[in-house]
Amino acid sequence: MQPIDRKTPNTLEWKQESAFGRYFELKGGESLYGTIEFVKKFGSLAEARTATGSWSFKRRGMLTPTVAVRESGKEEDIAIYKPKWSSWKGELTLNAGENLKFESASMWGKDWVLSASGETPLLRFTTRGLLKSAAEVQVEPAGHSRADLPLLLCLCWYLIELYRLDADAGGAAAAGVV
Repeated sequence: MQPIDRKTPNTLEWKQESAFGRYFELKGGESLYGTIEFVKKFGSLAEARTATGSWSFKRRGMLTPTVAVRESGKEEDIAIYKPKWSSWKGELTLNAGENLKFESASMWGKDWVLSASGETPLLRFTTRGLLKSAAEVQVEPAGHSRADLPLLLCLCWYLIELYRLDADAGGAAAAGVV
């Protein structure tokens, strides 16, 4: 696995390896930069790995859900994501006290942006795929300068997958499938 640093390409791709699995790889060309794997077939607990770190992501709560981020093997949250009532945007609070904004930039949830204070974009995601999830990720100049870039790349993809799964479940429920 290659480290995610200033030499990492500006354009990367998250890709689901199998339509029947919940395992994703982050690649730039043929180079592997990270992975995310959901621990169970159903459920929100996922493990993310890069060359420089590994984390667990877990959605908690029903009425006011949040996503807790922990370094693998540790009990302390290092970040918390809180979606807004619309669920198409939310706020990521890092332990250092910094707040980042994550939101859909398109009506159908195809495009997503992670921004720092002052609306400075860090990452842009353009999703695609019907049977298998995928997204092109554009790392903006302000994103490349962040030490937590590996974590942010993984967490944002995890959040997009949660939104996608929730939207799929909602559509299935409305159609009487679930």
